[in-house]
Amino acid sequence: MFGMVRIGIRNRFIMAFGALLLSVAAVGGLSLMEASRMNAITEAIANNRVSSVLWMGRLAESFTRLRQIQVSMLIPASPEYRALLADLRGKSMDNITNARRHYESLIEPGEEANRLIPALDTAWRDYEGLGSRFEALVAAGRTGEAQALYTGDMLATFNRLHEAAKADIDYNERGGKADAARARAAFDNTARMVGGITVVAAVIAVLAALWINQSVVAPVLRVIRFTRQLAHRDYNFTLLSKHRPDEIGDLSRAIDECRNALKAADALSAQQETERHRADQAKQSALVNMATTIEMETDSALGKVVERADAMAAIANAMTGSAMGTGESARTASTAAGQALGNARTVADAAERLAASIREISSQVSRSTTMVGQAVSAGQEARGTIETLDQQVGEISEVARLITDIAAKTNLLALNATIEAARAGEAGRGFAVVASEVKQLASQTARSTEEIERHINEIRTATKASVAAVARIDQTIAQIDAIAGSIAVAVEQQGSATGEIARNVAETAAAATAVSAQIDTVLANAEQTGAQATEVSRNAGSLSGEMNELKHALVRAVRTSTEDVNRRAAPRYAVQLPCRLAPSGEPPRPGRISDLSEGGACIRDMHPPTPGTHGTLEIEGLAAPLPCTVLSTGERMVRVAFTAEATAREQLRLLLQRIAPGARAA
Repeated sequence: MFGMVRIGIRNRFIMAFGALLLSVAAVGGLSLMEASRMNAITEAIANNRVSSVLWMGRLAESFTRLRQIQVSMLIPASPEYRALLADLRGKSMDNITNARRHYESLIEPGEEANRLIPALDTAWRDYEGLGSRFEALVAAGRTGEAQALYTGDMLATFNRLHEAAKADIDYNERGGKADAARARAAFDNTARMVGGITVVAAVIAVLAALWINQSVVAPVLRVIRFTRQLAHRDYNFTLLSKHRPDEIGDLSRAIDECRNALKAADALSAQQETERHRADQAKQSALVNMATTIEMETDSALGKVVERADAMAAIANAMTGSAMGTGESARTASTAAGQALGNARTVADAAERLAASIREISSQVSRSTTMVGQAVSAGQEARGTIETLDQQVGEISEVARLITDIAAKTNLLALNATIEAARAGEAGRGFAVVASEVKQLASQTARSTEEIERHINEIRTATKASVAAVARIDQTIAQIDAIAGSIAVAVEQQGSATGEIARNVAETAAAATAVSAQIDTVLANAEQTGAQATEVSRNAGSLSGEMNELKHALVRAVRTSTEDVNRRAAPRYAVQLPCRLAPSGEPPRPGRISDLSEGGACIRDMHPPTPGTHGTLEIEGLAAPLPCTVLSTGERMVRVAFTAEATAREQLRLLLQRIAPGARAA
């Protein structure tokens, strides 16, 4: 077990999924090989056996057609009809030559080339020679001798020719059956091999999943749980996996270092918080006292203003010193937070390497899926070839039906000829013999056509069996494709786990960043406090202006200088909104709101009513007026406090949200 722990996570995934990939590749390769073998057998049936039966059937049909034309030559006819028979005879000879020439490329070495085709060619040459003698006798008007030759030697030779064609058709039928048997054997062999390898692949997949779950997934889930605890400042956990020499060990050690750094940062932050709290108390006490003093002594003489300004400057200098000390402590804490952030980034790098390993495994699974797709394509090509074979067999069946129709018509013609010969009496006896021969030929043609039709049905049955076999191969390959899809899903799940690790590490980094940001805020507040104290000292030196404006300016400056002395319940915004104030029992007075908050407003350019007066304030943008009370007045200035209910206050809040982005704080 210790030896297995030394194997890295990437190598473990490569080993597990490599075994699966080899199994899938073996299934795909064997399927492709057997599919190619079946495709070759199917092509042999389609390109040789079916074509051989087709062209040999056409050759036999042409032989029969020629003999029918020859028997028609025995019937006395006009020169035009004899010219037509000569033309038909030439076309039949051309068809025989063309069919024999096409069949030449389909002849197989062995029995067909050595025995069957030579026998067919010999019978044809004999019949062709007898046919030439027959035509010469007919042309000389020696009809009796021509008829004797036709029903004697030519009939025997034609039967021999017909038997030779039938023997070649039987030979191709036996070859087609043998090819179909080889295709079925190839399919059975493929099914056995694919089934066995599929079982082995399934066993390998289960073992690999158990191994990966025990050695990778379970430790990673523990690390995720510890990382979440760390993100919530829970340090009570034991990292047993930090002694592992692989990536999980690196990740655990980095988390342990991050925990130690965060502990130190928390301790330093607690110390700084204590010091800041003391400084805030001192600062708040000083600021509150300063604000109270300014507000109580603003109405005193201008001489006292100078005295109090000096006191304010002294207090501001003390605040600046305190802010500088706070800033120095904040810089020390910022350094410690930076170290914690560096450790978190180390953890993030380890998670990124783990994600890269999973992406490599996903790429390997994609290539195996491609090989299975190639096997599917080969099966589809074999199916297409067999469907083409079935179409060609259908064409042969059409030819056979055509021959059957011709035989039926020939039989009807022979029957009519027999009737006419009976009517002619003794003069038509020879014609009756010819009609009987034509009828016999028609019967032989019908029997041959039935035999061909039977062979075609057998070939079609074998073709359908091949189609079913290829369909079963496609189904097996689809199952293999499903296994490959399951592997891809497993890889995606591992990627999701890695992403969860990265997100938790990001939360840890964000926490460290937040600590650093808070410390930076403390530093910024200290600097801001010092700047504000300097601003107060500078403002204290300015003693010009009207006393009333000086009072309001000093109160506003003190109350907005820091939140510690800000007694406003809600933020105020400097606006320019038309309004109408309606005191109780008095007509509305127009004015202009210069600053506005949820608690009240300052109205300019208005004749002031008596302080304490109740009334309503109509503001542009609000549907209903707001109940209010007059707090204080000045020269053409009125300050009011709102006493509205929840619904009216909600409308005012929505108005402030609309104008806040474009307004400055008052």
